[in-house]
Amino acid sequence: MKKILTILLAGVSTLASAQHKIDLNRSVDDNGRNLTIRVNGTIDGKAIDYEKTFSVAGLSREEKAEIKEKVFDSLGINVETPAPPRAPRAPRSYQAQQPSGHLSAGVSEGLSSVILSDSELTKDNSAAKAKPFSKEVKFNDQTGELYLRYQFMKGGEEFIYEKTVDASSKSSRQRDSIIKSFENEIELPCK
Repeated sequence: MKKILTILLAGVSTLASAQHKIDLNRSVDDNGRNLTIRVNGTIDGKAIDYEKTFSVAGLSREEKAEIKEKVFDSLGINVETPAPPRAPRAPRSYQAQQPSGHLSAGVSEGLSSVILSDSELTKDNSAAKAKPFSKEVKFNDQTGELYLRYQFMKGGEEFIYEKTVDASSKSSRQRDSIIKSFENEIELPCK
């Protein structure tokens, strides 16, 4: 048991000592005539403070790169220069789809309803802004309730109106008249 524990402890300590800790700041300045290389930091606890200027007038890019590599190799720095970050993708522009008017009607167990909606697009200086309009009319045959709901934009504000009317003794024409008078009352912009 002691042998296994000793071997395990030796293996863990070997792995811990094999790790390299590198904390470096590298700076390479090239103004065309002079190449200045500065390296500050530590490698495995060993401090490095290096600064030297080379005259590189008339040298090619490849020759300048060789000088940098030789300096880094002489200092024992074999760290690859990280790749520069990639530019983000350009944002995609999506074309606004113009919604079409919608009319649907449904009947379920004595409850009849009509839902109307419409939307308009108006162009502003910068972008198109949607101005929605929706109308919901429900009539319950069993209770005789007429439910009205309107949602629309007016003067840059959103308005929502709801009204429930007892229309049990009203004919279809009278219910239509109630709907039209309510639309006039709320000053519905798009009838």
